Amino acid sequence: KSDGKIGVNQATPTAKLHVEDTNFYLGRFKRTNGTGSILLEGDGATEAFYLTLRTNNTTANSGCVIEGSDADGNGTTWIKLFTENHSTNAGAISLHTRPANGSTTERLRIHSNGAVSIANTRNYYGALNVEKIATQNSAIDIKASGSGSYATAISMGDHNTISGKIAVKNSSDIFFGTTSAHNLIFGTNSSTTGILIEAGSYEE
Repeated sequence: KSDGKIGVNQATPTAKLHVEDTNFYLGRFKRTNGTGSILLEGDGATEAFYLTLRTNNTTANSGCVIEGSDADGNGTTWIKLFTENHSTNAGAISLHTRPANGSTTERLRIHSNGAVSIANTRNYYGALNVEKIATQNSAIDIKASGSGSYATAISMGDHNTISGKIAVKNSSDIFFGTTSAHNLIFGTNSSTTGILIEAGSYEE
């Protein structure tokens, strides 16, 4: 075109290169005998360059995929960028892997509300939702060790007025409790009553 734009199967290109076709592959780049690379440059102070993948489908959870494949072209891993809700522009991202002789399966999802799901797609139980699968020994495995002192495995609380932790002393003890001057309650069904250990009390 006179404005320097190039259109392939497109008479009115809207970009420097505008390609439209019904084939699955719209372009292919291959370097033989070595590692290939595509360089995209920009000079923006905050975001130097945008690589935009756009879905024109307004169906909930439709999206775009960045895929890794093996030498035969079989997909092995995915990063999916999808729209949870088109009308609100809510977006999420998920990571997928493929087990031996299996199919590509979602392993981790970051929802639009910031919740993270591992081995499931729930986001209504909390900020982190983890589910154990049959081939794993546990849903979460945390290693912490401290020789002569407690090493914190999990820290919890607002870390301002109240805090607690699960800690491990190497080959000795596991500590579970508060690290601030507050009570510790073991209850059921979200009850605030149950076994109460008051701050400052200790019984062996």
